[in-house]
Amino acid sequence: SEYQRCVAHDSHPSAAYNTSDHEALREDLLFDISRDEYPAVTAYNDSKALLAEVTCEAAPPQLFTDTEVCTSVEGFCDVSCEMPVPDHCITGDKSFGTCEPTVNHICSSIEKTHTNCEQTQRQSIAAEDRYNKHEVGVPPCRVDADAPFA
Repeated sequence: SEYQRCVAHDSHPSAAYNTSDHEALREDLLFDISRDEYPAVTAYNDSKALLAEVTCEAAPPQLFTDTEVCTSVEGFCDVSCEMPVPDHCITGDKSFGTCEPTVNHICSSIEKTHTNCEQTQRQSIAAEDRYNKHEVGVPPCRVDADAPFA
């Protein structure tokens, strides 16, 4: 039966559940919430007025740079990677004497950070591009009370 498919074979009510007290079972099934405090339904044909009060969410911005996070947090959507590697790190044409190992280590660190920044920049630009290519369309709701239902 349907019941046997929904309930485990050896399931049973807890010991606290008294199945022989019929009055308690009946009380448990009664809907005893009073509706007296709620106003009576008197208007059945005001659906146009109610529909006129329905508002639609604004469509999301077409451009990623117009989204709330970009407009509210200065620099949040800046994809420039303004961390150039110093010329002497690139060419290696300058001698730093005994500081050479330290300078080489710092230059290597700067180059890795710059490379990671450029990679993140490419990913951010690609994601922004994908966002900008989406068709926003119109909000999916009726804004005119006399419009036919879709």
